[in-house]
Amino acid sequence: MKKHKIINKRTFIIILGIGNAGFLGVILWLVKSLYEEFYQLLPYGFFLWAALFALIWLGLIYCLLRPKALKTKFTEQLVVFFGLGLITGAMLVLKQIPQTLNVIVPAPPFPVSATLDIEGGSDSYFLTGVYTKKQSSLLGKGFILFDPYFDLLEETTPEDDNLDQIKGQIAKEASMEAAVLAAYQAAGMPLNAAFQGMIVYDLIKNASPSLQVGDIIIMINGQSFSDQKAFFALYDSVRENISQDNLKVTLTVIRDNIPVTAEAIFGEYQGSFALGLALYPKYQITDSTVASPKEHSSMGPSGGLMMSLAIYDALDSGLNGNEERITGTGTIDKDGNVGEIGGIKQKILSASLYGFRYFFVPAGGNNEKDALAMQKEINSSMQIVPVKTLQEAIDFMRGLNEKAN
Repeated sequence: MKKHKIINKRTFIIILGIGNAGFLGVILWLVKSLYEEFYQLLPYGFFLWAALFALIWLGLIYCLLRPKALKTKFTEQLVVFFGLGLITGAMLVLKQIPQTLNVIVPAPPFPVSATLDIEGGSDSYFLTGVYTKKQSSLLGKGFILFDPYFDLLEETTPEDDNLDQIKGQIAKEASMEAAVLAAYQAAGMPLNAAFQGMIVYDLIKNASPSLQVGDIIIMINGQSFSDQKAFFALYDSVRENISQDNLKVTLTVIRDNIPVTAEAIFGEYQGSFALGLALYPKYQITDSTVASPKEHSSMGPSGGLMMSLAIYDALDSGLNGNEERITGTGTIDKDGNVGEIGGIKQKILSASLYGFRYFFVPAGGNNEKDALAMQKEINSSMQIVPVKTLQEAIDFMRGLNEKAN
């Protein structure tokens, strides 16, 4: 009795080829979803993947169009089919396993007006930040490990995350206060701002157990101080006269709007005695009608420079007459000095991908060096503009305005 084949070899190979093309399509879709998840858009890296997959697709189609080759390509097509099937299946499974990642990845730039309500302000000034905590998947974690522009950090506990939120908010508020003060000073305009004390942003564990993040120091050993400079003068005086037999000092702090006495202990850090505290000056600004904070998820002090520039623009409306979109990063103090920040390479990448032409960075340190290195690495045409002060950024903006006119 003659046997009839349900499906001949050639047809089976064609089905395998179509299946392989389908697997490649799913893998490319997964890669696309990862780029969109972490970059919020499709950078050139994705299109390199797409070009590679297109070449593989063309190779598969070429094999299917060669009848003679079909007779000899059965094993190869079968191996490729099972290989791609396993890879596709594994990626789909890994995408379903949730992971909370502690990672520094680029975040899309957003206008200063999203975090500050600036009367008469321009929407041309942007903040560039990073994500440091992200809900993703096990597949996303693998993607991060292979991307040279992402930094995977150590895992943290929920308690650490909550404390980081508090510290981030303290730093952001201090940055906003300094931005307002610096902008008004640069514009030569009066502003009533009452110095309230030095707020505790961070402290070395067990250094001063009775202090808490958020405490506002108003006295050291019963002695008050009038501003940040006076605080450090008093602090240095107490430190120089501290006894090895008694390293304790008494601090008066404001906690939950109530004065509280707290004990702090000097310890040896990096060859000298210190309290092991990170502090910001705290001000109460009463008559700034130009800028007021908005609710926004951004945290930290790195937006200080761009916020102060946006506020100054509202005070001097001719600064950016051409409405050039400007972004950058850097802390600011009340005197307009620009300080260094973290995540610089991710911020340069994000700003470049979103088409900005100019990016302000703190001058003279690692930020400037790393920003220029990143610009070269990604072959960006964006101009890196190093500045040490708010005034230097203002002068650069004036130069742009003059060129445009």
